Amino acid sequence: MFLDRLKTGREREAYVAYRLIAEGLEVSVPRLRVRPSFDERHAYRDTRDMLVEGHEVEVKSTRFAFTGPDDFPFDPCFVDTEEKILAKGPPFAFLIVSQETGAIMAIPGKTSDRWILMEGRDHERGIGVRWLGCPLHRVKTFDEFVSFLKSSHHELDHPSEGGDGDGQN
Repeated sequence: MFLDRLKTGREREAYVAYRLIAEGLEVSVPRLRVRPSFDERHAYRDTRDMLVEGHEVEVKSTRFAFTGPDDFPFDPCFVDTEEKILAKGPPFAFLIVSQETGAIMAIPGKTSDRWILMEGRDHERGIGVRWLGCPLHRVKTFDEFVSFLKSSHHELDHPSEGGDGDGQN
């Protein structure tokens, strides 16, 4: 089961990397290292899924269909487990890709102070898990993410109409 999940995850990472490269962005994907066992997972948290224009990015795939934040089926949007985020700290962004539609959306890492803690269950491993979720109004579209990286400034979050004025819509 783990290797199947790893294969699906790596395929989604390659898809995201392709989409970013097609937009003219520089992408670097580190060599895949497979942990020997679940108990050794902590030793394999030293790398991110990819670097995009020099920024650390994690890719998460979901079986849910969406085209962007406006039609994502849950609010907040799942980010990752609290354990993983605390171990590595938030990256520059999490890119969430739909396995159904191929759509991609971005969760800015700098919004982590606004993420919501959720208790849940990892049904594949049969254990309780603490998840972090990002309110959908803080999630960016793929086009917004790409436009930001192509721009000369480095503020992924920018004030807009209806925002709360803190720059983290």
